[in-house]
Amino acid sequence: MGTAAELTLPVILVIGILSRPVALALFAFNAIAAFSYPDISPAGIVDHIMWGVMLAAIFFHGAGKLSLDHLVLRKILEKKTIKFQLNNQAELVS
Repeated sequence: MGTAAELTLPVILVIGILSRPVALALFAFNAIAAFSYPDISPAGIVDHIMWGVMLAAIFFHGAGKLSLDHLVLRKILEKKTIKFQLNNQAELVS
């Protein structure tokens, strides 16, 4: 399971699908990796902290405008906005 997570989750994150849950899963995976290596070097600890901070930023702020999450959300909101505007126009006419 660890190998599958290590190989698939970064690809999903780069594509931008379900960015926040994937970032959280990778954050947990990173924390488990950092705590499970008893002989990790100080440079390794710094690397794990750096990855943890980057994954936390994606989790708390989202993937950004270039992700598929943003594109899908924008399309959904556009449809709801158009539907809302049409309903308001229909109420004004009647």
